[in-house]
Formats: sequence, structure tokens, C-alpha cells
Amino acid sequence: MYNSPLRDITFTPFVNFESLWLKFHDLFEITPMPKSTREYEAEVVPGIEKIAMSELRAKLGGKLRWARQTRSGFFRFGYGGAAAQLKSLRSVIAIYTVHHFQIPRPRAWLGDQHFRRLCEMLRAAAGGFNQPASNFGIGAAGSDSPVMLRLRDALGAALGLPYAEDGKGQLYLRLLRAESGGWDALARTTPAPLSKRAYRLVDAPGALNASVAYAMTRLAPTPANATVINLCSGTATILIEQELSQATQRSLGIDWDAKMLAAGKANAAAANCGRIIHLQADARATPLPRQRADLLYLRGSRWRVAAELPINLSGLHPRIFVLALRHN
Repeated sequence: MYNSPLRDITFTPFVNFESLWLKFHDLFEITPMPKSTREYEAEVVPGIEKIAMSELRAKLGGKLRWARQTRSGFFRFGYGGAAAQLKSLRSVIAIYTVHHFQIPRPRAWLGDQHFRRLCEMLRAAAGGFNQPASNFGIGAAGSDSPVMLRLRDALGAALGLPYAEDGKGQLYLRLLRAESGGWDALARTTPAPLSKRAYRLVDAPGALNASVAYAMTRLAPTPANATVINLCSGTATILIEQELSQATQRSLGIDWDAKMLAAGKANAAAANCGRIIHLQADARATPLPRQRADLLYLRGSRWRVAAELPINLSGLHPRIFVLALRHN
């Protein structure tokens, strides 16, 4: 009988458990258990709540558990995903985490248990910043009352931060009475409002709020390969928000003021929107042919311009609207 040299070797079958798990996972479509839901509050410019809610649903998807408007300019929602995703929202002014305190009056925040919890939630909010907070602020009714002044001093000492001159600061806390009794403490999740865009290198008095500019781009559908014109374009906020949300084939900003055009160019470059064309021209008589625009934006501040220019502006907007109809 032939004796194999391998007869004394024991073979141990190799099982690739990782591969087996992946096949099992795909077969039964196993999904991980959802993370715990956290309550947030969104602050928006009054009037664009529906647009903000629509963006919230689109970007947060199934991790958005619920949402409801609480009052003009504010709505609350439950979210079970990564907090970093909330920074991508463009229609909101700011996002806050909501913490409920079952206390009868603000004085109770000075008690040891509630004060410790208040400090913990603020430290957690600051932990999400890219850099350490340089100051803090409190927004509350009666913020100059003796109790609030004591709370402000105590928080400053505990956090090691000075109180901001504008009362807001980078680490911003809001205190308000809760709907169901007690009080709510809300901590802003970012050191600056989300509506304060990083690309806004050059600002101007009366410049359009970026979240409102984004909302304007949601009001009308943009056709494919569209040509978009912004009359009185100023700092180019509308065109930048348009390009960042849905790129167009051509974007043209028209303004008579060379300083505003320079500001628009600087901001567009900072936003990597180099395709925007900036043209110096009178919005009432642009050198453009008829039916040139698929979408046209116009936002002016008539009283501010009138205060700066020694010219008669009566009938300015009607003439611009006639021009808009000619281009569109």
C-alpha cells in the first residue's frame, strides 16, 4: 500500500468570516441600529421656513425623525445622524442643540447640578468647533437681570472664556421657557452662524443674507444649460448660491458700481465660482440682446441707493422690470 507523505498532516479548513458576513449582510439587507435621536432647533429668516424644511428633508433623509415649526423663524427637529451633516444646510441661519431643564425659574441654573450640566453641554458644543472658542454669549429675556449677570460671570469663570461684547460670541447659549414647562437651554453648534459664508470676503451695508439668497434659488426651477442674469448684483451672493446649489452654463452679474463688481469678483473667486461673469453696466439699459436669460434675479435697496446718489430714481424699478421682461 502506498503511504502518502501527507498522511500525518492535519488540515484545518480556512473560513473567511468577513466574506461570509458580507454575503449574509447583503442577502438579508441588514442595517445597523439607528443612533439615538437628538433634538435640534433651526433658526431661519421668517418667511422661508418651508424652503428650509424641504432642504432639511432632502439632505438628512431617513435620519430626520420628525420636524415641526414652533414659531415664526424657528422649527425643531429630531435627528439621528452625524452632527457634521447639519453644517451643510444653506437655508438656515443657525442650528442649536436643545437641552431641557425641569426647573421653575432661571435662578435654578446657579444650583450645582444644573450648572454642571449647563457647562457640560457648552463644552460639548465647543468640542465640535475646528478651533477653541475665544468668547461666549447668552441670549435670554432679562439678560441684564441680577440672576443672568451672576450666571454669566459663573459660566465665564467655569469655561475660562470672556463674555463677548455683542452678547453672542462664538460659544452662544440661548435660554427660553419651554412649551411643556421648565426651561430650555440651546447651544449653537457652530462658532458663527451658518448664514455667514466663508466666501464672503468683502461685505457691504445692506448685502443680501446668504440663506435668503439660497432660498431665492429654490423658488424657480433652473433649466439645464441655463443662462442666469442678476441685475444689481452687488456682492454676487445670489449668483454664488445659485452656482453652489445647481451650476448653470452662464452666470452674469450686472452692476453700475465698480466697487460692488470688485466685491462680487472677490467673493466669487473665494467660492470657486470662476465662471460668473461680472459686467459694469446700468441695469436700466444693459447692452444685452433680447431673450438672453432663462432666469433673472433682481434685488435692490432703493432707499440706500437713493441716499448715496444725487439722481432722481423715480420709476427706477418699473424700468428695470420692463428690461427684465425683455431679456427673459
